[in-house]
Amino acid sequence: MRARYAYFGAMIATSMIVMFVLMYFNTYAFEHVRWSETRFYMTFIMGAAMAVVMLSFMSGMYRNPRMNTAIYAGSAVVLVIALYGEKPSHCGRCLVHAGNDPSSFDRDHDKRASQNQRCKSSKAR
Repeated sequence: MRARYAYFGAMIATSMIVMFVLMYFNTYAFEHVRWSETRFYMTFIMGAAMAVVMLSFMSGMYRNPRMNTAIYAGSAVVLVIALYGEKPSHCGRCLVHAGNDPSSFDRDHDKRASQNQRCKSSKAR
């Protein structure tokens, strides 16, 4: 029985790592890839939500009510910590918001930034 829960934990952890890496695929240029605290916290938010959804759908496979309750409670704690854990340096509020992160998820923002940089460099000549 414990092996099933260990497998469940490994599945959630692996999925979180894959999601963290995949979030960087939404970057327009390789130069824009850098550490993103928002993406880090979003990984935990998605992992906590995924644990709840997956355990709910697979409740027939995981029949230990104590472990299930612990997973639900742990997911809730992780979710709350991840939601309020990020403290943007230029903002007094504690929110996870793509606008507070210099490496935003906005692909168009990356394109506009590259175009603006080219325009500035061509005007300087």
